[in-house]
Amino acid sequence: MILINNKYYSLPGLYKIERKKYYFYNDLIFFILVIALPSSFFALIPQTWFYKPGLYDLNLIYLIIGIIYFIFNIGHIPKIIKIPSGKAFILLCLFLIFQIVYSYLVKDISLKEIITVFRKNFAWPIGTLGFLLYVASMDSYRIERFMRWLLMITFIMCIMYIFSNITGINIWGAETKKPQVFNNEILLQNIYAIPRYIVFLFIFAFIESLVDKSFKKYYMWIVPLIVTIISFVRNQIIMYFVYMITSYIIIIISPLKIQLRKIIKQIFLLLIGILILILIFPTHVERLLYKFGFYNVYTHQIIFFQSKINEGTFNFRILLIKKAYENTKDNLLLGNGYKRVARPGQYDYVLGTDTFIPPVLYTEGLIGFFFRWLPLLILTFIAVKRIFFQKTKTKLFWLVMLVLIPTQFINIIQTDIFIRYNIWYFIFAILALLEYKLKKEKETG
Repeated sequence: MILINNKYYSLPGLYKIERKKYYFYNDLIFFILVIALPSSFFALIPQTWFYKPGLYDLNLIYLIIGIIYFIFNIGHIPKIIKIPSGKAFILLCLFLIFQIVYSYLVKDISLKEIITVFRKNFAWPIGTLGFLLYVASMDSYRIERFMRWLLMITFIMCIMYIFSNITGINIWGAETKKPQVFNNEILLQNIYAIPRYIVFLFIFAFIESLVDKSFKKYYMWIVPLIVTIISFVRNQIIMYFVYMITSYIIIIISPLKIQLRKIIKQIFLLLIGILILILIFPTHVERLLYKFGFYNVYTHQIIFFQSKINEGTFNFRILLIKKAYENTKDNLLLGNGYKRVARPGQYDYVLGTDTFIPPVLYTEGLIGFFFRWLPLLILTFIAVKRIFFQKTKTKLFWLVMLVLIPTQFINIIQTDIFIRYNIWYFIFAILALLEYKLKKEKETG
């Protein structure tokens, strides 16, 4: 690990590291299975290649592979228990197993229905546990190498996303929406092609550029921001600016050192990035302003102070939460088990992704909702402790968590942080494991 001014460890994956061959192919296969495969090989391969109706899909494949890794690495469970939130995470996995039994024995739901529903939105923690056990077997170098691969492939996919939008060439094989026509120009939008770990590339590089004087790779946070903006996902665009503001506030009030000129430089680069965005993607910018309600598509004029953001989707999500509560109020603690609320082929919020509060509330109840948030809340409290009250060289690891986790409450209706454990918690736990490994390696010399 690289030390910043001999005081703090840098965030893993941002710097080139020494090439070592040991366990290279084992870790490469692991990387492919845990990162490439679930994203249909970064959206380059059609999802249909990994899908057979009624039998399997990418979610089920991920779960099965995670269980296999669990079986072969079960001896590393004590290491997971020793990291902050590890016990709560294992408790969550045990609760999910209990909920499967509860659904089958108490709620009398067919096993086929349970598997169908469980693998859609609810199985990610169990698969993640298996993969984290393999990470627990790594030393600090291998963990940093894995993170280097992850951030670099994420950056490459960001460049490819921008290239696709500039040229209009559809290079994606997975889940491409029909091209949108706006102001007589074709716009490509493929949410599935947005790199799954893009938020970590952004926040890692953004924080590092604030704290480390020697870090000059500002493009590593500007490029992910541009990708997010041209993807037209409104809530994510807002959240990225919230992450930036939160990072400034926490660093300023924490023992971490930050210079005013670093903030000014970042703001200047941000303005330059926005200017470049306007010049290269003028129609995308107009489409975005239109989506936020600041652009009149008929007169082609910018509208100031007259925002007309369509609240329909937000109200729809609130309605889903209300429906889930009404359908669960008689079983509010444990929920109704893993079953659908609609017939196959009809819209079903249990299997949907508009908001994840209704499916958790309906199937797992308040207890499930609590267990899913518990590891994340523990990490938040530990992060406050590590950053403000303890002397540690891993403050940047915990700064990432303190920036990302509490801000999700602003986006509580749409966040998937308590569902997609394979993305969010997976990285948080890797940082905690890396801290654990560095400490052990220092003790053993």
